[in-house]
Amino acid sequence: MSVLPPGIQEGDFELIQAAVRETERGRWFLDEFASRVRANDADRIAAAIKALESRLAEAQATELETRLQLETVVSVLSAFAETLGRQQASGPGRPTP
Repeated sequence: MSVLPPGIQEGDFELIQAAVRETERGRWFLDEFASRVRANDADRIAAAIKALESRLAEAQATELETRLQLETVVSVLSAFAETLGRQQASGPGRPTP
């Protein structure tokens, strides 16, 4: 809750709201104000969801890139290990197939 301005008491909101609602123009104003606040809230929520989706997409792209890099490293190391194994099996001084 916000800080009350000088001269306003806790229960004044309801009294002022009731007074404004007594006229058609006042009812329209309060309804329109509430509608605009809801629309603004909905826009802010949609923007927050979009930002989260964007961050998730970035994280997933980074994860995929990292996974591909790791697969490449594993492939290179496997080929290297295989080559070393063949060299050890052929013994010193023997050519590798």
